[in-house]
Amino acid sequence: MTSVLVAYASRRGGTVGIAEWIARELLEGGLEVELEPASLVDTEAEHFDAAVIAGAVYEQRWHRDARRLAHRVAKEWKDTPVWLVASGPLTTVDTGHPAAVAPQLQRAAAEVHARGTATFGGRLDTHPAGWLAGSVAKKHAGDFRDRAAVERWAAQLAHELKG
Repeated sequence: MTSVLVAYASRRGGTVGIAEWIARELLEGGLEVELEPASLVDTEAEHFDAAVIAGAVYEQRWHRDARRLAHRVAKEWKDTPVWLVASGPLTTVDTGHPAAVAPQLQRAAAEVHARGTATFGGRLDTHPAGWLAGSVAKKHAGDFRDRAAVERWAAQLAHELKG
């Protein structure tokens, strides 16, 4: 059975939800899935047939833990197919153009020779912790994650991996 790592890097929990939706869809697609925080993935001890790294985007920066894991995967898993996901734009997004959302995602995709990338909307509570997030929330609070779009993307990925 094909095993897939779904790793996530999230500051406020929205990306965790997206990673869970991806993992659930991959499981339903007949794949073996492990879901864990990107910061806890041991690339030397663990091996998977494929990996998805999902990272939150803040101020057009892909989460540090996602960037670090992508860098380690590039070195340790040269032959492992990897897909990268960005979440965080506080608007509906075109999932086909992640570089505009987080230029670091595009650099990481080149480094790991990613098979694909996707960008999904994020989530920001109306009263988040932190001055900057609170300031942004005054005008842009809400949940912009499109669960159906995430599940469609993950179902296509499951089909590709099983094919």
